[in-house]
Amino acid sequence: MSELLPVEGIDHITPLPPEAQKVSSFAAGVGATSPNPTLARSVIQFLLSLDAAPVIAKTGLEPAGGR
Repeated sequence: MSELLPVEGIDHITPLPPEAQKVSSFAAGVGATSPNPTLARSVIQFLLSLDAAPVIAKTGLEPAGGR
């Protein structure tokens, strides 16, 4: 669905049934040589937060939901 939402003028019937969906999972981590690992971890925590969830959902992705 995230690929279809930005296309103007189309009609879509998403979300598809689970058996017809291809689900991609995303992971995040902090590199061992990161110049600012604390900041990197805070960005990851924000992306996992309930504050970020509505924006993530608006793009057609499923937010982690405050884990």
